[in-house]
Amino acid sequence: MLLLLMYTDNYMVFVPGTASWYFTHGLYAVAKPVAKLVGLTPFYDEYTPGRLMGIKRELEGKRKGKRA
Repeated sequence: MLLLLMYTDNYMVFVPGTASWYFTHGLYAVAKPVAKLVGLTPFYDEYTPGRLMGIKRELEGKRKGKRA
């Protein structure tokens, strides 16, 4: 779930106040390499409806630095 939230630029608030940003981004900084190491991805073709495949490709392209 965290990987999907990172990919779509959504942030969960775990700690209230000004420390929230630091905690959330620190958690995401740790979760992303761990997810890659384990082999997780934010989207899986077999679970993505056909009508959302274009959006999936657009998000993947933006994350890799490409413009759609």
